[in-house]
Amino acid sequence: MASLLLPISPDDDINKLLPAVKQIAGYPDYKIIPFTYKSSGKKHRPELNTEGWEIRDSEDDLFKTIYSFLFPNNEDIALVVISPQLINLNRRNKATRFFSKFRSLQVPYLVLPEIPEETWQLNEIFFPVCLKDGEKEASAWAGFWSRTSEANLHLLYPEFRNKTTRQYLQRNMAFIRNLFHQSNVTFDTISAGQKRKEARQKAMELAKSSVDTLLVMPATRLNSPEYVFTGPPEIRLLKNRGNTPVLFVNPRHDMYVPCG
Repeated sequence: MASLLLPISPDDDINKLLPAVKQIAGYPDYKIIPFTYKSSGKKHRPELNTEGWEIRDSEDDLFKTIYSFLFPNNEDIALVVISPQLINLNRRNKATRFFSKFRSLQVPYLVLPEIPEETWQLNEIFFPVCLKDGEKEASAWAGFWSRTSEANLHLLYPEFRNKTTRQYLQRNMAFIRNLFHQSNVTFDTISAGQKRKEARQKAMELAKSSVDTLLVMPATRLNSPEYVFTGPPEIRLLKNRGNTPVLFVNPRHDMYVPCG
């Protein structure tokens, strides 16, 4: 059985966090591995070992603990689930360091909403396709979640004015369509504006319109000097996604591939 990792920060409310993650894990039938890690300045609350959950403790920091599960991957880790409290989106420097380190992960990571819903039911998945690095890798996960949850999958794309760019996009869409057809994944396509930004914005707006949605996005490939001042795009996305979970997939050719 594949597993998901659930880091628990000192700021997380375990009684709200675990039931919501259990609901998410139920679709692909993942085993949940919750764990605490070494964090400076704060101690984890003593009520973590309640309700029969086996919560593992680590003396390493967050990233070293995650990597210790992944290498070697004896637990068949397929996903890491992250709470916004762990990222601390209101502190740009800390959030920027978080995403910088997480770019090396070979498994996707799902960022929960500020208020995780225990009754969340995955009905709609929104996946913008606009020639961003990693869309082929992310498409495999969008299709996997659609198939395991029987959720409606929507591909949003821009109508580029430039002929060459439009042809590149058409080839990318053809690859994704073929992948979905081979995997028996049903989907529809939605034209959204003429620019990459418009397609991503439309996907986010549609995902925000319901509590039962998932947004799938490729993570940013590289660090940029401007992120010192602005932070990576992931920060702005998460601050404006409403209460929607977001699945980030790193643009790596050696990404963990979902079964089926």
